[in-house]
Amino acid sequence: MAVGEVSADGLALDSIEEAFHRQHLGAYGHSSPGATLELVNARLTAYGLVPRPSGAPYRCAGDSLDQALVERRAVWLDGAPHDCPVWERERLPEGASLAGPAIIEEFGATTIVPPGWRGAVDEHGNLRFERETRT
Repeated sequence: MAVGEVSADGLALDSIEEAFHRQHLGAYGHSSPGATLELVNARLTAYGLVPRPSGAPYRCAGDSLDQALVERRAVWLDGAPHDCPVWERERLPEGASLAGPAIIEEFGATTIVPPGWRGAVDEHGNLRFERETRT
């Protein structure tokens, strides 16, 4: 928009420029009304209704939890050695229940499930773990 045009909310750019110079004078003790202003940062907050994502069903490369087991490894967790199953993330089927200690490996990450944690693979393929309750 050029100076003198009206913005979407009805404020003329001239008034916005004048308001900026008043604020600048109040905050810093000087202003340059003839200087060209440069907008460096703007923020927008918007609200609206959008359709909920369909959430395509999770499809894994394996049919069972046994197919996802890569190996067992000795690992050191909580100050003690543990015999941990190592799972291939892409082969974990929906609903697979896992308990720590365990290791879940995938291309871009490794998930360590410490002792005392239990979880499952949800319908979208997310890993969801919670600390087991102590009785």
